[in-house]
Amino acid sequence: MAANHLLQERVSYIASITKQADKDVDGFKDASTPLDLEDGALREGGPLVYTSPEVLTLLFQYAVVGICYGGIPGIRVPVLTYYFGLESATLSSASGLMSLGWSFKVFFGMLSDCLPIMGYSRKPYILIGWVMTAICFVVIALKPVGPSVIVDRSDENIKAAQSYGSVLVLLCALASFCYIMADVACDALVVEYAQREPERVRG
Repeated sequence: MAANHLLQERVSYIASITKQADKDVDGFKDASTPLDLEDGALREGGPLVYTSPEVLTLLFQYAVVGICYGGIPGIRVPVLTYYFGLESATLSSASGLMSLGWSFKVFFGMLSDCLPIMGYSRKPYILIGWVMTAICFVVIALKPVGPSVIVDRSDENIKAAQSYGSVLVLLCALASFCYIMADVACDALVVEYAQREPERVRG
């Protein structure tokens, strides 16, 4: 009785001894790998064309990620130090805050994996991340520049300039969190696209 149970569980074994793999024997045909995945692909859909909109969109997003990654921390010396006159301790805190989002990459990945939006796990988070990043940059562009310590070194002006600088740091930190969330979703989407490639050309 136990032997029959084992044979019923192992549908591949049954198919091998009956030589009827092309027929639906005990559910073997339903359990087998689809024909379009027999070439080693891990997902359905076929390999992507590198000039397709999907690939070009990803490349463009990574270019923007590079601009944000280099541009946001780049404001520390010319803007935060010279223009707003932030102190050393404040500058160190600002640098840590603007790069803190990279420590949350794993949580952004878990968020997109476990909480799909309208049935999609990657693209909504990419869209939300870039929209929020754009909003932060628009707010930064439209807000008043604020006083500078270069022109006026009075205590009142320095305090006002440092206040404006602190607001700028918070906006840049929020933008960093948003574009990092989009970047994590892009990385996961690249993995999904790579799994669609046949094994002989993957990578």
